[in-house]
Amino acid sequence: MVFLSGLGLVGISTLNIRRRTAEIGIRKVLGAMVSEILALLTKDLLRQISVALVIAVRCSWYVMDRWH
Repeated sequence: MVFLSGLGLVGISTLNIRRRTAEIGIRKVLGAMVSEILALLTKDLLRQISVALVIAVRCSWYVMDRWH
């Protein structure tokens, strides 16, 4: 299960990088540092992961609370 989740994250990040290749190139030409580009790419991914974590924690809390 964790392996499949990891593959999903790699797929999402690869898709994001391919979509933004031109933007990354323009930012590098204008003098952006690698850390700025990495922050730009990981911001969206971390937002998605945090929303999924909040939903998963609430659902698991509810299920474990109802467990008898």
